[in-house]
Amino acid sequence: MFFEGFQALLLGLLAEMKPPPAALWQLYSMAAGILGLGVTLMFALPGAMFWSLAIAASLIAYVGIVVRMIWAGRLPHGWTSRHAVCGILWLVIAIALGLAFAVFGAGGIAGNRIASAYGVAGLLGWVCNFIIAMSYQLFPGFVARARLIRGFPVVRAAELSITTHRPFIFIAYNLGVAMIAGGLLAGSIALAITGAASVAASGIVYCATTLWTLSFAYRWTIPVQSRKPGFFASL
Repeated sequence: MFFEGFQALLLGLLAEMKPPPAALWQLYSMAAGILGLGVTLMFALPGAMFWSLAIAASLIAYVGIVVRMIWAGRLPHGWTSRHAVCGILWLVIAIALGLAFAVFGAGGIAGNRIASAYGVAGLLGWVCNFIIAMSYQLFPGFVARARLIRGFPVVRAAELSITTHRPFIFIAYNLGVAMIAGGLLAGSIALAITGAASVAASGIVYCATTLWTLSFAYRWTIPVQSRKPGFFASL
């Protein structure tokens, strides 16, 4: 139920962007597919491939919904959209790996490698890219509102974001995920470890910049760049 819950969270957080009505039916179909596959596997019933294809079809529909939202300009531009698009690409890869896993099963080396790469593509590639994308929009807004409630000097959300390191985060993170998935599929431990180091490096930079943003919810001072002349003209 993790993927279903994540989609509900995503659509809830982006409620102001008014996702199309088809998004609700997509959630229902995903829930039905996950429930059917879970019961089938739990009781060793036939039909696992049918439910796997149903889940894949629901995820493809989800891809179409998000792509239309991005194409229509209903998601914020910049690195938010880049992470969202990359997350969609990872979802497509995860769907392919999930179907391959349904065919090969978990009984052999190939199946285990596919299952590992599938988890990486789904959790690190798809879900985490969307989490990063949403955090770029949500966290500055949370901090700006917290400062307003506390009576601190008003700061706009744009002033609370460090954008300098976002290209590094995007490249290092997704390149690392690709190396981890490729290393697992090829049985290359060295490649997977290198990818993990790249993901860790991007994660450290992301956490540092995010904590810097969140820290302004608890201190009176305002970001230095907000006091620079012409700051908003450069955005």
